Amino acid sequence: MLRLIIIKKSRLTIIFFVFIFGISFLLTLLLREPRVKLGENYIYCNPRAKINLKKHYQINLWDYKWPISETSISYSEYLKRAIRGFQKLYPNVEVKFQLLDFLSGPAELDQALKSNNAPDIYCSAFRIPSFNFARQIPVGFYLSKADCSIYLPNAINNSKYQGTLCYFPRWIAPGFWIGNQSLVESAGLSITKIQNNGWSWQDLKETGKLIGKDKYLLVGNLGINGLLPQLMANSGKDFTLSKVDDIKKLNLSIDFMDQLVQAHLIPPDCDQKMYERFLRGQVMFLGGIRPASNRMIYKRLRNCRADWQPVLLPIPTRVPGEKTLITEDSVIAIYRNKRTNGDDHLAVAVKLGQFLSCYPEITPWENLMVCPANKALFYQWIQNQGPNRNLYNGLPKWDRFHNLRPLPVEPFKLYSVVNDFVAQKISAAEVKIQLSQK
Repeated sequence: MLRLIIIKKSRLTIIFFVFIFGISFLLTLLLREPRVKLGENYIYCNPRAKINLKKHYQINLWDYKWPISETSISYSEYLKRAIRGFQKLYPNVEVKFQLLDFLSGPAELDQALKSNNAPDIYCSAFRIPSFNFARQIPVGFYLSKADCSIYLPNAINNSKYQGTLCYFPRWIAPGFWIGNQSLVESAGLSITKIQNNGWSWQDLKETGKLIGKDKYLLVGNLGINGLLPQLMANSGKDFTLSKVDDIKKLNLSIDFMDQLVQAHLIPPDCDQKMYERFLRGQVMFLGGIRPASNRMIYKRLRNCRADWQPVLLPIPTRVPGEKTLITEDSVIAIYRNKRTNGDDHLAVAVKLGQFLSCYPEITPWENLMVCPANKALFYQWIQNQGPNRNLYNGLPKWDRFHNLRPLPVEPFKLYSVVNDFVAQKISAAEVKIQLSQK
């Protein structure tokens, strides 16, 4: 009898502990904050959260002071229009925006992320900010395949981190050099072939042998986003983002530039008189500049009635046959911060970020000569590109877009070192040492 009572008590004890464990497990599932996995890390957010139309939301947005000219509206007014368009869909959403300075903006974002005071939405300028595991929300978890299909595929690829779409692609600034069409064709180069299939460092070097004694092959900006970073970005697609590979790319690019310098194909005052020389027809290629400068060059050539035409060409690659287009990108990032009021608040920020990335007014991007990442807007934008329409129309066919990363060197130091190198005041070996040091 005693044994029977002990057995019954043991069974009751087991049932009791199983019951408690089950309740605890269910409570854990119910109370655990939703999360998604990015690589080996977890991001706490709920992509299924719904926007509450009866709740008031306040969203903070950071963008930049884009100097759009020759338009009827300022960039601030453009942004206000876009926000009003969103508020017609979600009248319960209040949006406050701040326009950043281009020089200080990235540092302001870094500081805001450290203090948990980042904006809900950040629109970048010419660069993709590093992914922040503590604060950033990967937007891809909120989107369907159909949502992603409205963007250029290579723009989507540039906006991914660890295989997941983490930013909304907004626009891309293609990395082109401007060529003197008359000099390019006289050297026997096929402009159409280069525009469609790309070309190599070796092609560029061989072209230098055919240029006249009173001409130069290449001039350009020597700054943080200039000739050297462009060559580094096109030094080979098999490199990783490691510091070791960065040094390899740096060394390869400096060695190639040194060949051009030693052959007197780059003038010693390459940077200072680059526009003047190019406009006078004394240089075959002008590189290291952003698309907005193209507009200025085209306008000045029309005004001076030059007897030659400018032509846009992709930046040459070290490895022949690689169809890699160097780009500088604007993306839209979503952040959690100390003002975030639930997962539905994040859902609002994601929805607004998506809306801004596809807003149909393209006047600012036409003025800045950057390509919208949204497919429909991209093909609309192409229609106003005149003689370069076919070139831009072929961009989606390139194998990949590669985002230009500024060298991790203080800008003034980079300019000074490369400028002295081109002027042959220091050797290629000295450049490698100075730019490899922190």
